[in-house]
Amino acid sequence: MPSIPNAVNVAGLCEIANPGRYSDEEWHALHADLERYAVDKHCFQAFNGAIVRKGWEWTHCLYGLRRLGMLKPEHRARGVGAGHEPVIYYLGGAQVQPSVFVGAHRGRRRGRCHDRAPVSPR
Repeated sequence: MPSIPNAVNVAGLCEIANPGRYSDEEWHALHADLERYAVDKHCFQAFNGAIVRKGWEWTHCLYGLRRLGMLKPEHRARGVGAGHEPVIYYLGGAQVQPSVFVGAHRGRRRGRCHDRAPVSPR
C-alpha cells in the first residue's frame, strides 16, 4: 500500500475522494481486485498521496455496496451507459447474478462477464 501522509478518518461511506482509504486494507484489496477488470489501468495508480479520482470512485462504490451487504450472488445488477467501466465487469464476475448491461460500446465489450451478460434493451 502507498504511504499516505495525513490520512483522513475512514469511518463513513459518504465522502469526497479520500486518499486515506488506501490505508484501509479491505478497501485497498478491493481496489487492486477491481483493477483486473479495468481497461484504463492508469485510473488505479496511487503514489505519494496522489490518486486518480475515477479509480477511487469505482472502488468506493463497490466498497460501499459490500459494506451495506448488497454484493450477494442472488442480487442482480443493471448497467445503463456503463461503457467500459470496470464496476460492471466486476459485478458480472460472480459478485451478483448476470443481468442486462446496456452501453454505448456494443460489440466492443471487454471483461469476464461479457459471455454471461447479454447486451439488450430488455
